[in-house]
Amino acid sequence: MTGQRDAQRLDLRALRRRAMLTQEELASRAGVAARTIRDLESGRSRPQARTLRLLLDALGLDVAGPDAAGPEPEEDAPRGAPLAPDRTVPRELPRAPTVFVGRDEVVDGVVAAVESGSLLVALHGMAGVGKTSAAVWLAHRLAPRFPDGQIFVDLHGVRKADDPQPDPRGVLTRLLRSLGTDGQELPADLDELRARYRSVAAGRRMLLVLDNAKDADQVEALLPGTPSSLVLSTSRRDLSRLAGAYSVPLGALDLAEAVTMLRAEVGDRITGQDAVAVAERCGCLPSRSASPRRGSAAAPSGPRRICSPGCPTTTTCSPSSTSGTAVSPPR
Repeated sequence: MTGQRDAQRLDLRALRRRAMLTQEELASRAGVAARTIRDLESGRSRPQARTLRLLLDALGLDVAGPDAAGPEPEEDAPRGAPLAPDRTVPRELPRAPTVFVGRDEVVDGVVAAVESGSLLVALHGMAGVGKTSAAVWLAHRLAPRFPDGQIFVDLHGVRKADDPQPDPRGVLTRLLRSLGTDGQELPADLDELRARYRSVAAGRRMLLVLDNAKDADQVEALLPGTPSSLVLSTSRRDLSRLAGAYSVPLGALDLAEAVTMLRAEVGDRITGQDAVAVAERCGCLPSRSASPRRGSAAAPSGPRRICSPGCPTTTTCSPSSTSGTAVSPPR
């Protein structure tokens, strides 16, 4: 009950303004949805114990201090056992995208679902739509909620013809090593290896990104056995048949968003008119790995590749391109 009384007397709007933060900035710092901030400030909802702690931490307030009181420790106990001091804490997330446009509803929806207890988020969409970028962005946003570590694994569900088949044993070994298990101590039997993984992951509050999954079965085999961790998965296939999954279909950005992303990536190397022409004619968006960088050496004259490597056009994408079909932005 103490936590409820503290939540009732928390003037979040006043604290946020004192910190000179917008609702969106506070939401980003705390790893909660902007919609949650709006509902709390308007009195439409009350914060859960964990949400209250995240908000106070983001505001730089001592939960035991006079400005704002937090929940009793026993009311804010994690769903999983606390991390032992000698356990390995992996921090494997790739760098967050420097440009991320047009996914506000997706981000707010996923954050709200996680706040409501969802522990499996499944992003799916066609090639080049931005699944990995969205998953990494979300993982960085949600990471403060999962202090026992963050792991990123490419499952190679979509691979080149000469790439080896994904090896379940290799993926499990990779996960166990990330969690601090000596590879020489691992069992040879696949079922025993899965059981060892579930035992090591049990009780940890960690975030696991399973990128580029072949299908739902590949993801299912890697889910932790206890409800204390969050899994973000991406696939070209719909993974909604996974029990308890919050399924998120990703589509293409609209033209304005595509132009914004293209200009942010290429900078002053392209005019607004040319950016519109590229987005309309090519149907692609620039990827960070393929586009010229702001401040880099001047690009050579003539056509330049400023679109995703997966662009279906037969010529290099440029304002003069006339071929190409409408596709989604990069994965």
